[in-house]
Amino acid sequence: MPRSDGLYSRYVRMLVSYRENPRTLLLVLVIYNVLNLADLVLTYRSLLLGATEVNPFMKALFDIHPVWAGIVKMSIGMIVSESIWAFRRHRSALVLSIALTIGMALLFCYHLFISQNLPI
Repeated sequence: MPRSDGLYSRYVRMLVSYRENPRTLLLVLVIYNVLNLADLVLTYRSLLLGATEVNPFMKALFDIHPVWAGIVKMSIGMIVSESIWAFRRHRSALVLSIALTIGMALLFCYHLFISQNLPI
């Protein structure tokens, strides 16, 4: 059954528009990286206030030194962004850019929520 004007066709039109406007993708990737940096800073702040890092890979890096955690985290974020940019003609890269940015925004909201419960 054809999906002429339903939610799926709107979704496809949105992705086509997103693909044809590289500035929008660039903005989304910048927002993703800013949120990634905010996650790093807020995680470090939370660790200083007594929270525990739940990601074992990041915990190991923070245990070595917070600078190493930052270098690795931001490098991975930039490599992911550069890969999405390189494959921006593919729908899956566009979807991934949106999903990652939404995920980072939710993580930022989580940090705001837990920061209210940490001692100052």
